[in-house]
Amino acid sequence: MKKQTLAKLIVLGMVAAMLPISAFASGDDKTALDNNCANGCITEGADKDRPDRPEAGDKKPAATTPETPSTEVKVETTTTADGKTVAKVDVAVEASGTTATAKMTAEAVASLATQAADSDVIVLNVAAASTATEVVAEIPAAALADLASKTGSDLTVSSPVAEITISNADLAAIAGSATTVSITAKADGDKIAITVAADGAAVAVNGGLKVSVPAKEGAVVYLVAEDGTETVIEDAVFADGKVTITLTGSATIRIA
Repeated sequence: MKKQTLAKLIVLGMVAAMLPISAFASGDDKTALDNNCANGCITEGADKDRPDRPEAGDKKPAATTPETPSTEVKVETTTTADGKTVAKVDVAVEASGTTATAKMTAEAVASLATQAADSDVIVLNVAAASTATEVVAEIPAAALADLASKTGSDLTVSSPVAEITISNADLAAIAGSATTVSITAKADGDKIAITVAADGAAVAVNGGLKVSVPAKEGAVVYLVAEDGTETVIEDAVFADGKVTITLTGSATIRIA
């Protein structure tokens, strides 16, 4: 009996000695599991509460700011044979049938004034098609007056229909208290109407308008009155396929 009892006690002691090892092993496994979960493992049921992760190709593009249309104008400066500085800028048009309208913003005129500060003449080259029979240049009146004061330049509106030049001294007077100044050349058969208007009403041009239109050498240029009567313009000058005359204001001419 003593030997059997002793054997049982030895077995029980060995079992008791093994219990802490198993417990520690279980604890180590749990610790390892916790460490792994800290690094991103998903335990059973946890994926129900986890928000969906975007796929690699589902990233939203970075927000972009719309580009602001440029208000700068590109000025080309040249010097004439008589030493005058000419600042030329191309002006895009809105075409409707045979009418081409060029509209300059106040910002564009301000940019022009800065770049053409030392010029003698500013040329607005209205990019109308050769088939256009009416060309209109529209300029904010206040910006036009500012252009005149900052540059001291004369202004020429050039198009396939006509070239119209207004002296610097007349620009501010034409602008006056108006909102918009328009300079128009309209061809109708052998007649061309030249109009300078403020808010749609024709205005006086005290210094006169220098006008050049396509014409053959030796052609006769007539000034057409409102009643239809015609007077020959004696001081017409022909050169390079054009005739140049001076008008006292808005008027209609005929070339024969």
